[in-house]
Amino acid sequence: MSEINEEETEAYRESLLNKLEQLGNGSRWIWITFILCLTPSILNGFHTSSYVFLGQMPDNYWCTIPELDKWTTEQMQNFSAAHSKCKIYDYDYRIFSNLSYEEAVDMISSMPKPKELNCGQHGNSYFSYDQQKSVSIVTEWDLVCDRLVYRTNVQMALSVGKFFGSSLLGVIADRWGRKLAFNISAVIYMVAGLVSFLTPWYWIFFLSRFLLGMAGSGVYNSAYTLLTESVAKKHRSWTSVVYSISYPIGSLLLALIAYLVPEWRNLQMCLTLPGFLLIIHCIYLDESPRWLMNKNEFDKAHKIIFKGTKRPKVSSASLKIAKMERKTFKERLRLSFRELSLLYGKSSIIRNRLFVCQLAWFVSSFSYYVIALNADNFSANRYIYIALVGIFEIPSCIVPIVILKVFGRRSTSLILFYAAGMSLLILFAVPTDETTLITFIAMFGRFCIGAVYIVVILHTAELFPTEVRNSAIGTSSAMSHIGSISAPYVVDFLGIIAWFIPTTICAVTAIGAGTLVMFLPETKGKDLHDKIEEQNPETVEL
Repeated sequence: MSEINEEETEAYRESLLNKLEQLGNGSRWIWITFILCLTPSILNGFHTSSYVFLGQMPDNYWCTIPELDKWTTEQMQNFSAAHSKCKIYDYDYRIFSNLSYEEAVDMISSMPKPKELNCGQHGNSYFSYDQQKSVSIVTEWDLVCDRLVYRTNVQMALSVGKFFGSSLLGVIADRWGRKLAFNISAVIYMVAGLVSFLTPWYWIFFLSRFLLGMAGSGVYNSAYTLLTESVAKKHRSWTSVVYSISYPIGSLLLALIAYLVPEWRNLQMCLTLPGFLLIIHCIYLDESPRWLMNKNEFDKAHKIIFKGTKRPKVSSASLKIAKMERKTFKERLRLSFRELSLLYGKSSIIRNRLFVCQLAWFVSSFSYYVIALNADNFSANRYIYIALVGIFEIPSCIVPIVILKVFGRRSTSLILFYAAGMSLLILFAVPTDETTLITFIAMFGRFCIGAVYIVVILHTAELFPTEVRNSAIGTSSAMSHIGSISAPYVVDFLGIIAWFIPTTICAVTAIGAGTLVMFLPETKGKDLHDKIEEQNPETVEL
């Protein structure tokens, strides 16, 4: 390649970037892109919080013995139940079938206590509930007692799906395009959504939750990266914040839909059908022009940037050079994980920054979900609690806009992390019978966590260059999903020991994360870089 052609290509690239910056300042194209990137996150609000309703525990349940069906439920429970609702005495209940309750009690008074069995292990015994069988997955598949962990695993499946989706689809987005990753995620969303409410089997439902998590992560991260790379520098802060408002809108709509449609299959169907609107996004959403230029697809970037406008005359040499530099399929396949090797192996400073970002994402997500799933420990009404989550989260998406105008990314993260940690520590001083006060303090903590989550995402997107940006966001998002995977188990198992343990863990880790974020460089008002070599990080900062 001649030196003249190299200079001509670089000049052409700069002209495209300048035009993209103009479009990102305000144009029909950027507003369409903004709306198409914004709306899919509503589905995340649906499926992430739906577990509270899909997996709601029945108010009461007991083991039914068919041979004693002539007795009242209370009599059956008093007679057969061992030390808990989950176990029954191993009697031969056929001998009591023609006796009254009083006669049976007299008969066993002189008999030794038999061994205990789990309900369902003895004869034709089965669980009964004081609610309809179809109200939740718990009553549908008897996810109580020794099967209670399967209920928690349903939320874990979604989080594990988000973990794999962030990693796998993040690599796909960096290697083959943001739009391809988005389209793959959209198809998975639609297929898995249908399966989730049609399947009669628990394990297929479990798999569908995994796929829904994977799709949600892929849609969110791909759309966010695409929007960040398209919008003008001065608008990145507020568009990033507004982008996140769609999630709490999904939570608010979920609370309303769940109230109107209590049966879990019908609820899941109502949450799934809007996902088919993603077909519109797949058709009209454009690829990121900045990513196309970074991959030497200048002709495709040119068509998108000048769509609907008169295109300037371009030397054919520029486009030919771009074609000459394109990789073969074999080379693309061999370099598919190059971004990850650059991210972890090229610079110790980049690795350290990535570690802090990943920790901040983990703590934010962990605390975010611990507080959201802690409703039962607070003895709160599910519908009101989820509605409050959405209500408090909307200002948590707006407040960072104001704070970021005054402070940088680092200071904003420190303030919000510390505020969240201190508010959750205050719960120690609140009497346990003050349920309303505890709930509102916890909601303030979640408000701060929700706000800092947005800032952390924006900071991460600005810290890393284009060639590894989506991988940095993807791997950091994967760490956040490890936090969301652990959250339900911390709530369910440590919350039983003491109600304040989950929130205390959130408080301590939030304060630690806020301290480490201060070692990251400030990115407010800085240009995005395309190559690692362009950053020239200062040695005094991570």
